[in-house]
Amino acid sequence: AARASFPEGHLDRYPHELSGGLAQRAATALALIGDAPLLLADEPTTGLDRDLVERTVDELRRHTDEGRALLIITHDLAAAERIADRVAVMYAGRIVEIAGAEAFFGAPGPRHPYAKGLLDALPEREFTPIPGMPPELGALPDGCAFADRCAYADARCTGERP
Repeated sequence: AARASFPEGHLDRYPHELSGGLAQRAATALALIGDAPLLLADEPTTGLDRDLVERTVDELRRHTDEGRALLIITHDLAAAERIADRVAVMYAGRIVEIAGAEAFFGAPGPRHPYAKGLLDALPEREFTPIPGMPPELGALPDGCAFADRCAYADARCTGERP
């Protein structure tokens, strides 16, 4: 409870009696108690304030530092940068890039324009929004789903997936 910053007085409460942030912390704490060889963490920092995000990231990193695997699904790229060894970026339900974390977040950076756009949209970077709207998931094109929004798209992009 202490490592998860979980208040002692809440240990005997049911999940529906907890706030979103407390429920998130409880789920993370329960997941980290065991010694599972693989931990799946779906948006583990959602609903947490910055201090709790940092503590959660530290605990997840400790999990991997102990030789266990972690698959984190997140929109929090700052957390992913601190935790991940490899990064996969999805757009419209498809993986558009897989890279080592150092190469993705540092030099040379992402290769796919959507992945680059995600990083450029961060406040600590250029804070540049990605233009356009995502496609309808029920009517995805044969090629790259990002092609209609991409300044670098050519004929190859409309026929081939990245």
